[in-house]
Amino acid sequence: ISDAYLSSDASGGRPLDIVCTLRVGQGVYPARARVLAWARAYAAARNLSGYFGEVTTSTRTALSPHYLRLMRAARIVVTCNPGDWEGDFRTWEALASGAAVVRDRLYAPTPHGGFGLVYDARSRSSFDAAMDRAHANAGALGRRALADALAHHRAVSRVDW
Repeated sequence: ISDAYLSSDASGGRPLDIVCTLRVGQGVYPARARVLAWARAYAAARNLSGYFGEVTTSTRTALSPHYLRLMRAARIVVTCNPGDWEGDFRTWEALASGAAVVRDRLYAPTPHGGFGLVYDARSRSSFDAAMDRAHANAGALGRRALADALAHHRAVSRVDW
């Protein structure tokens, strides 16, 4: 997690219940498309606020202030690995946001990988159960995820592994 993703400004609070900014790649990432639809349906069924869908088309060559504001405004951030690889930037950006993180499984060994609430990207009931837990405990889960990420998932931590 880079310092550029962190913010000490908590003045805006967390007005959005759920943020899910997954890019579905016009059918290239079916798991992401499925999870994005589930997140929208979850929020709609419970009358929760949120932002759902792609924010920008930019890559990680520049930080998007709008994207970072959305992440920091969320109580829960939902993410899902792309179809071709795992462990994308979104996972780490979600952890840096201080929100409760709901994510699919990482298959590669990750020391201190117990962060966030994990769901099976093939199972709607698994997703809903993780979301229920996140919704009930968002503040505590977000604080714990951020603390763990800062302690174990920064560049210096990777060198230590």
